[in-house]
Amino acid sequence: MECKGCKSNKTINNGKVRGKQRYNCKSCGFNFVEVDERRGKNIDKQRMAIHLYLENMGFRAIGRVLGVSNLAVLKWIRAAGEWIQAYHNQNKPKRRQAVEVIEMDEMWHYVGSKKKKLWIWFALERSGGSILDFVTGSREASTGKRLWIKIKDIACRSFYATDHWPAYTQFINAHKHKVSKKQTTHIESHNANVRHYLARFRRKTKCYSKSERLVELSLYLLIYKDFILSIF
Repeated sequence: MECKGCKSNKTINNGKVRGKQRYNCKSCGFNFVEVDERRGKNIDKQRMAIHLYLENMGFRAIGRVLGVSNLAVLKWIRAAGEWIQAYHNQNKPKRRQAVEVIEMDEMWHYVGSKKKKLWIWFALERSGGSILDFVTGSREASTGKRLWIKIKDIACRSFYATDHWPAYTQFINAHKHKVSKKQTTHIESHNANVRHYLARFRRKTKCYSKSERLVELSLYLLIYKDFILSIF
Protein backbone atom coordinates (compact mmCIF):
# COMPACT_ATOMS: atom_id res chain seq x y z
CA MET A 1 0.00 0.00 0.00
CA GLU A 2 1.42 3.38 -1.02
CA CYS A 3 1.63 6.04 1.70
CA LYS A 4 -0.83 8.91 1.18
CA GLY A 5 1.77 11.26 2.64
CA CYS A 6 5.23 10.59 1.24
CA LYS A 7 4.27 8.00 -1.44
CA SER A 8 6.59 5.39 0.07
CA ASN A 9 5.72 1.71 -0.23
CA LYS A 10 7.16 0.94 3.22
CA THR A 11 3.78 0.62 4.94
CA ILE A 12 2.41 -1.89 7.43
CA ASN A 13 -1.02 -2.76 8.78
CA ASN A 14 -1.83 -0.74 11.90
CA GLY A 15 -5.18 -1.91 13.21
CA LYS A 16 -8.59 -0.88 11.95
CA VAL A 17 -10.71 2.26 12.09
CA ARG A 18 -14.48 1.74 11.92
CA GLY A 19 -13.96 -1.60 10.26
CA LYS A 20 -11.47 -0.31 7.67
CA GLN A 21 -7.81 -1.28 7.52
CA ARG A 22 -5.45 1.39 8.82
CA TYR A 23 -1.86 1.61 7.61
CA ASN A 24 1.31 3.13 9.07
CA CYS A 25 4.17 4.44 6.93
CA LYS A 26 7.58 3.39 8.25
CA SER A 27 9.22 6.22 6.29
CA CYS A 28 7.31 9.26 7.55
CA GLY A 29 5.09 7.90 10.32
CA PHE A 30 1.84 8.86 8.58
CA ASN A 31 -1.26 6.82 9.54
CA PHE A 32 -3.99 6.50 6.94
CA VAL A 33 -6.89 4.39 5.69
CA GLU A 34 -7.99 3.73 2.15
CA VAL A 35 -10.48 6.31 0.95
CA ASP A 36 -13.55 4.97 -0.80
CA GLU A 37 -15.06 6.78 -3.78
CA ARG A 38 -18.02 8.06 -1.77
CA ARG A 39 -15.66 10.12 0.37
CA GLY A 40 -13.69 11.43 -2.57
CA LYS A 41 -15.52 14.75 -2.77
CA ASN A 42 -15.01 15.40 0.94
CA ILE A 43 -11.28 14.69 0.65
CA ASP A 44 -11.08 17.13 -2.26
CA LYS A 45 -12.69 19.80 -0.08
CA GLN A 46 -10.24 19.14 2.73
CA ARG A 47 -7.35 19.47 0.31
CA MET A 48 -8.71 22.73 -1.07
CA ALA A 49 -9.32 24.07 2.45
CA ILE A 50 -5.63 23.65 3.28
CA HIS A 51 -4.63 25.35 0.04
CA LEU A 52 -6.92 28.32 0.70
CA TYR A 53 -5.86 28.61 4.34
CA LEU A 54 -2.24 28.96 3.28
CA GLU A 55 -3.25 31.66 0.80
CA ASN A 56 -4.48 34.12 3.43
CA MET A 57 -8.12 33.05 3.80
CA GLY A 58 -9.89 32.67 7.15
CA PHE A 59 -12.06 29.75 8.26
CA ARG A 60 -15.38 31.46 7.59
CA ALA A 61 -14.34 32.61 4.11
CA ILE A 62 -13.12 29.11 3.24
CA GLY A 63 -16.37 27.64 4.52
CA ARG A 64 -18.40 29.97 2.31
CA VAL A 65 -16.33 29.10 -0.76
CA LEU A 66 -16.50 25.34 -0.19
CA GLY A 67 -20.06 25.21 1.13
CA VAL A 68 -19.10 23.75 4.52
CA SER A 69 -19.17 25.03 8.09
CA ASN A 70 -16.24 26.98 9.50
CA LEU A 71 -16.03 24.32 12.24
CA ALA A 72 -15.39 21.66 9.58
CA VAL A 73 -12.59 23.82 8.16
CA LEU A 74 -11.12 24.25 11.65
CA LYS A 75 -11.17 20.47 12.16
CA TRP A 76 -9.39 19.84 8.85
CA ILE A 77 -6.71 22.48 9.48
CA ARG A 78 -6.08 21.27 13.01
CA ALA A 79 -5.71 17.65 11.86
CA ALA A 80 -3.28 18.61 9.07
CA GLY A 81 -1.26 20.79 11.45
CA GLU A 82 -0.97 18.03 14.05
CA TRP A 83 0.27 15.60 11.41
CA ILE A 84 2.87 18.08 10.15
CA GLN A 85 4.06 18.75 13.71
CA ALA A 86 4.54 15.02 14.23
CA TYR A 87 6.43 14.84 10.93
CA HIS A 88 8.63 17.77 12.03
CA ASN A 89 9.50 16.14 15.36
CA GLN A 90 10.19 12.72 13.81
CA ASN A 91 12.55 14.18 11.21
CA LYS A 92 14.60 16.40 13.54
CA PRO A 93 17.62 14.05 13.57
CA LYS A 94 17.82 14.28 9.77
CA ARG A 95 18.08 18.09 9.94
CA ARG A 96 21.08 18.30 12.29
CA GLN A 97 23.70 18.96 9.60
CA ALA A 98 26.08 21.83 10.29
CA VAL A 99 25.09 25.27 8.96
CA GLU A 100 27.00 28.51 8.46
CA VAL A 101 24.73 31.19 9.96
CA ILE A 102 21.58 30.99 12.07
CA GLU A 103 19.35 34.05 12.28
CA MET A 104 16.96 34.43 15.22
CA ASP A 105 14.10 36.84 15.66
CA GLU A 106 10.81 37.27 17.49
CA MET A 107 7.47 38.55 16.16
CA TRP A 108 4.30 39.44 17.99
CA HIS A 109 0.77 38.18 17.57
CA TYR A 110 -2.27 38.25 19.82
CA VAL A 111 -4.57 35.54 21.15
CA GLY A 112 -8.17 36.18 22.14
CA SER A 113 -7.86 39.96 22.16
CA LYS A 114 -5.40 42.63 21.08
CA LYS A 115 -4.50 43.18 24.73
CA LYS A 116 -3.01 39.68 25.04
CA LYS A 117 0.21 39.52 23.05
CA LEU A 118 1.85 36.29 22.07
CA TRP A 119 5.49 36.25 20.95
CA ILE A 120 6.84 33.76 18.43
CA TRP A 121 10.59 33.14 18.34
CA PHE A 122 12.05 31.73 15.13
CA ALA A 123 15.45 30.30 14.19
CA LEU A 124 16.32 30.33 10.48
CA GLU A 125 19.18 28.74 8.57
CA ARG A 126 20.40 31.56 6.33
CA SER A 127 21.77 29.83 3.22
CA GLY A 128 18.70 27.68 2.62
CA GLY A 129 16.18 30.07 4.12
CA SER A 130 14.47 27.28 6.08
CA ILE A 131 13.06 27.57 9.58
CA LEU A 132 14.90 25.24 11.95
CA ASP A 133 12.39 25.58 14.75
CA PHE A 134 10.23 28.00 16.71
CA VAL A 135 8.54 28.46 20.10
CA THR A 136 5.65 30.58 21.36
CA GLY A 137 5.26 32.41 24.65
CA SER A 138 6.41 35.73 26.12
CA ARG A 139 9.23 37.99 24.97
CA GLU A 140 11.26 37.12 28.05
CA ALA A 141 14.58 35.30 27.90
CA SER A 142 12.93 32.15 29.30
CA THR A 143 11.01 31.71 26.03
CA GLY A 144 14.13 32.33 23.97
CA LYS A 145 15.98 29.71 25.98
CA ARG A 146 13.34 27.13 25.00
CA LEU A 147 14.14 27.83 21.35
CA TRP A 148 17.86 27.66 22.09
CA ILE A 149 17.42 24.19 23.60
CA LYS A 150 15.75 23.05 20.37
CA ILE A 151 18.56 24.23 18.08
CA LYS A 152 21.71 24.14 20.22
CA ASP A 153 22.72 20.70 18.86
CA ILE A 154 22.90 22.09 15.32
CA ALA A 155 26.52 23.00 14.58
CA CYS A 156 26.73 26.67 13.59
CA ARG A 157 30.09 27.24 11.88
CA SER A 158 30.08 31.04 11.79
CA PHE A 159 27.71 32.96 14.05
CA TYR A 160 24.19 33.61 15.33
CA ALA A 161 22.59 36.84 14.12
CA THR A 162 19.93 38.68 16.10
CA ASP A 163 18.52 42.15 16.60
CA HIS A 164 19.29 44.23 19.68
CA TRP A 165 16.76 42.57 22.01
CA PRO A 166 18.86 41.98 25.18
CA ALA A 167 17.35 38.56 26.00
CA TYR A 168 19.58 36.88 23.39
CA THR A 169 22.72 37.65 25.38
CA GLN A 170 21.50 35.37 28.16
CA PHE A 171 21.87 32.19 26.13
CA ILE A 172 24.06 32.90 23.05
CA ASN A 173 27.84 32.92 23.57
CA ALA A 174 29.21 36.41 22.95
CA HIS A 175 32.03 35.24 20.64
CA LYS A 176 29.51 33.72 18.19
CA HIS A 177 26.85 36.42 18.48
CA LYS A 178 26.42 39.24 15.94
CA VAL A 179 23.89 41.92 16.86
CA SER A 180 22.72 43.93 13.86
CA LYS A 181 19.53 44.59 11.93
CA LYS A 182 21.59 44.19 8.75
CA GLN A 183 22.28 40.57 9.74
CA THR A 184 18.61 39.59 10.20
CA THR A 185 17.10 40.55 6.84
CA HIS A 186 16.38 36.94 5.86
CA ILE A 187 14.37 36.11 8.95
CA GLU A 188 12.55 39.44 8.83
CA SER A 189 11.54 38.56 5.29
CA HIS A 190 10.21 35.27 6.63
CA ASN A 191 8.17 37.14 9.26
CA ALA A 192 6.66 39.26 6.48
CA ASN A 193 5.68 36.06 4.65
CA VAL A 194 3.91 34.80 7.77
CA ARG A 195 1.73 37.92 7.80
CA HIS A 196 1.17 37.61 4.06
CA TYR A 197 0.12 33.96 3.88
CA LEU A 198 -1.81 33.54 7.15
CA ALA A 199 -4.87 35.76 7.55
CA ARG A 200 -4.77 35.60 11.35
CA PHE A 201 -1.34 37.31 11.33
CA ARG A 202 -2.31 40.37 9.29
CA ARG A 203 -1.90 43.57 11.27
CA LYS A 204 -5.35 44.90 10.30
CA THR A 205 -7.75 41.99 10.10
CA LYS A 206 -11.00 40.64 11.50
CA CYS A 207 -9.38 37.21 11.73
CA TYR A 208 -7.77 36.43 15.06
CA SER A 209 -6.46 33.47 17.03
CA LYS A 210 -8.46 32.05 19.92
CA SER A 211 -5.76 29.66 21.09
CA GLU A 212 -1.98 29.50 21.19
CA ARG A 213 -2.18 25.89 20.04
CA LEU A 214 -3.84 26.85 16.75
CA VAL A 215 -1.15 29.49 16.18
CA GLU A 216 1.50 26.78 16.50
CA LEU A 217 -0.28 24.39 14.13
CA SER A 218 -0.77 27.17 11.57
CA LEU A 219 2.95 27.95 11.65
CA TYR A 220 3.88 24.30 11.14
CA LEU A 221 1.62 24.23 8.08
CA LEU A 222 3.21 27.36 6.66
CA ILE A 223 6.78 26.22 7.34
CA TYR A 224 6.06 23.00 5.45
CA LYS A 225 3.80 24.65 2.89
CA ASP A 226 5.50 23.28 -0.22
CA PHE A 227 5.65 19.79 1.27
CA ILE A 228 2.06 19.64 2.46
CA LEU A 229 0.64 21.09 -0.75
CA SER A 230 2.51 18.41 -2.68
CA ILE A 231 0.77 15.59 -0.80
CA PHE A 232 -2.72 17.00 -0.17
